[in-house]
Amino acid sequence: MSPKLPKGSKKTKSKKTEPKLIHLNLDQLFLDASNPRFGIGSFKKSEQKTILNNIVDTFGVQDLLSSIAVNGYSEAEPLVGMMQGKELSDGVIIKEGNRRLCALLILTNDKRASDQKQRIEVFQTRHLEYGSKPITPVPVVVFPSGSEKVLLPYLGVRHISGSQAWDSYAKAAWVAKSVESSETDLDSIIHMIGDNRDTAKKMLQAYYLVQQLKENDLFFPEQSLRKGSRSTADFPFSWVYTAIGYASIRDWLELDREPTKKPLKGDKLEDGGKLFEWMFGQNGQPPKIDESRDIKTLSRIIAKPEIRREISSVSNIESLERNFNPPSKNVEEDLIEARNRMTTALSVLNEGKIEAKDASSIMPLATSLSHLAKNLTRQIVETMAELDE
Repeated sequence: MSPKLPKGSKKTKSKKTEPKLIHLNLDQLFLDASNPRFGIGSFKKSEQKTILNNIVDTFGVQDLLSSIAVNGYSEAEPLVGMMQGKELSDGVIIKEGNRRLCALLILTNDKRASDQKQRIEVFQTRHLEYGSKPITPVPVVVFPSGSEKVLLPYLGVRHISGSQAWDSYAKAAWVAKSVESSETDLDSIIHMIGDNRDTAKKMLQAYYLVQQLKENDLFFPEQSLRKGSRSTADFPFSWVYTAIGYASIRDWLELDREPTKKPLKGDKLEDGGKLFEWMFGQNGQPPKIDESRDIKTLSRIIAKPEIRREISSVSNIESLERNFNPPSKNVEEDLIEARNRMTTALSVLNEGKIEAKDASSIMPLATSLSHLAKNLTRQIVETMAELDE
């Protein structure tokens, strides 16, 4: 399936959306306040200094500063921007290359980089040492105002399937924006980015779930005690689409297979809030799990209503499942864990990584374990004998 074209467009580029390569001064270029990489945090167009600081702190620009200071700005790497109005004098918002623009603003001591004094001093000195190779004006591929429908597919393919990948939340935000702002449907996007595992659908549904809970004051990212990174530094967004990938959690929340803008219906909104509280902690309550692999355990507990009701009353779900397991299952799990640890210890010994004096000090523990193993085996044999009685 080919991506749908915007209304009224043809397979050949129209003059209205034809981009042009132009060299522009930095005062004509603006950082993109709606960049998907910024995640949940939102900025106003006027907050250029704040956006620059956010990019520097979250994504880093040291590599670009070094490269441009030494080599100048490469003509082979034009920025990609969209005009803010009908004239270039209205300014151009950079849609691709915001990190590079930040580096340029720092190197030229632009007022938007006024909080980056140390970097300005270091890299301006380096720029002088290497001959002050030209860095402005900057080559920019400029699209007319209102070209989002043309730009979105380009940016998505570059950052979702390309080498400069966005993190999962930024990808999800881009997919949502593409679906909502253009006539490119989700199936077309999936084909466009070569998504053979429906990852885009999972991320989009997780994105809408986060938005819906935030809008209903059932999730406050800044309160999360489990921190994420990059575009979702407040919480690990990957945990959300991992969780709703489990059938038991999807069934409990009554989620449709296809993503929708309002995935939770009725009282399921409250259940969605509980899920996020259990995973991340909310309203002063600590999370009930410690790491992402515990989501699988959480999904097993959620599948059993009689156990699920107890989640809020415990500090951690680790012991909760054991309380409802048959004793034989708990013993089996303990033995599997003991076997795995002893196998690891034996492998270290076989590799000759333990010296003789150290082996001597751990021998009493090994002897104790041997006795325990014999007693355990004897107890199991005696229990099995009851079958014959």
